[in-house]
Amino acid sequence: MRELIKRLLKEEFDNSIQEVEFDGFSEPVLIPQFNKYLVKFNGTGKVEKVSDSEKIVFKDKQTGKEYVFDSNDVQKSGNSPFYINLDVLRRNYNIEFEDEFVRHKQTLSPRDYHLKLVELIKLYSSEGRCKNEKCSEVRDTIEQSLKDLYGKNYGTYSSEGCEPTDGFLNIFPMKHTKDKNGNLWSKLNYVIFKTNAVSTLLMTYLKRFGTFEHKDFIQWIKDEKTKLFKGKFLELMIRNIQVPFTKKLYGDVNFDSIKKLFPKSEIIDKFCPSNRKNYSELINISNNGKTIVFQPVDTKTKKIFYINGKYYILFGRRNDKITLNRKADYIIISGGAIFKNTHVTTGDRAWEFEEPPIYYTEPIATELNKSVKLK
Repeated sequence: MRELIKRLLKEEFDNSIQEVEFDGFSEPVLIPQFNKYLVKFNGTGKVEKVSDSEKIVFKDKQTGKEYVFDSNDVQKSGNSPFYINLDVLRRNYNIEFEDEFVRHKQTLSPRDYHLKLVELIKLYSSEGRCKNEKCSEVRDTIEQSLKDLYGKNYGTYSSEGCEPTDGFLNIFPMKHTKDKNGNLWSKLNYVIFKTNAVSTLLMTYLKRFGTFEHKDFIQWIKDEKTKLFKGKFLELMIRNIQVPFTKKLYGDVNFDSIKKLFPKSEIIDKFCPSNRKNYSELINISNNGKTIVFQPVDTKTKKIFYINGKYYILFGRRNDKITLNRKADYIIISGGAIFKNTHVTTGDRAWEFEEPPIYYTEPIATELNKSVKLK
């Protein structure tokens, strides 16, 4: 009688919570038109869903265990049982089914997998800053996950001639990047915003679940952060990321070119790092007391091509686009050639210059086997 009175009082004064008893979970059922798996709360067909409830508490008659979900996450139509998305169920509770979960994973054809991956990569990556909220949320989630795991290695990178930049230091360090405090810039900083990093996460998620929803992808990163950002998986991700080739870009060849252009110049700093807010590295020199900024760019070949009155530098195939830094006074490419940073048109595979290089080490070519494609 006491329990009945408590229940009646609860229902009278708290309609925001609905309690439902059920006879265990069903096996996941694929709903092809929605490309999702749903799990049924057995024995709930005759129970009506309270329209204004915020939470639903499901109590398993067999085990007595309770499961709490947001009402909006639970589906019911007419006399059908209550259903819940398998991804939502697994996000909240570690439920094991008799059949292995892999049996319920959708099998994507190679073509469907490729098309879906291309679609998602376009959504979650961009040249420079994110162009949509979903991309920004993924970067926020990755950055916070890394801070949770490597917070002790987060600090300010300070090099003479560079603006102070916050980021991860000393763990997974990049060579030739020591700042005035002895800190090395970490490759972890590129996991946050480089296309290859998010591509690796998207590929892994798609192969595991066969379906995709943004909020579930975000939650998966949070739940699996230790597995994703520690050990072999992180090492693979870092290995696939195209980080600046510091030894090549900031090596003696480029310094020799700068010295020939500005004989009295002195290197202020060889490396100003990039992060999710500043996307390209810079070299700073002092020439007669004036700071001059160079952006080093890694090109496919040392050659410069002159075609139809324009000059071109070419890049190899890459997922990460190179962003032109407007702060740079000059652009210096791998072989040591130098352009003024004026009237530059950028593309994925080539950059176009209206003016000739002011310094170059290789003869300028006038023929190209394939037409130059900027986009």
